[in-house]
Amino acid sequence: MQSGSGSPGSGKKSVRRSPRLSPQDLSSQSAARGTGLVYSEIFTHHKNLWDSSHPECPDRVTSIMEELQRQELLSHCVTVEPREAAEEELLLSHTKQYVDLMRSTQTMTESELQTLSEKYDSVYIHPESFQVCVKGVGSVLQLVDQVMTSELRNGFAVVRPPGHHAQSDMSNGYCIFNNVAIAARYAQTRHAVRR
Repeated sequence: MQSGSGSPGSGKKSVRRSPRLSPQDLSSQSAARGTGLVYSEIFTHHKNLWDSSHPECPDRVTSIMEELQRQELLSHCVTVEPREAAEEELLLSHTKQYVDLMRSTQTMTESELQTLSEKYDSVYIHPESFQVCVKGVGSVLQLVDQVMTSELRNGFAVVRPPGHHAQSDMSNGYCIFNNVAIAARYAQTRHAVRR
């Protein structure tokens, strides 16, 4: 019996686990081939102008890419070109007012950016943050499209700032747009995924 399974009446819930697959197993599955990797140097442009020691920094993506190179994994990935998310894609999980506010940050002064950033929890905004975020969201959606159409087996988006804490109308926890929530809604609307 697998761990996590219980006999009837034992009070333990049966848990069905996915089998562990070796790299050879992964390469022989279905028509979908390869792991897509999306990255762009633009993801290093989002940086804190008033606190150079902030932990959410460009090194987060450059160190990932350096490690992938050091481990000789890049050659095993399929390069996926990043793209910008369209406004209607951002609106899948964010309010129009919030998207417009984030767009307006492109022309704000450093002082205005800092004042706005302080309204949120653990967030800073740079003049290029909107463009970086739009590219990050679009890059994740590129992977969704290619996985859902079986062009790729899976994908890895080396993007920042991260997105999973952002709320519909506010930045939160380093995150400006919620690329995870947008990707889920996009999969539902574009690829008829139910959940």
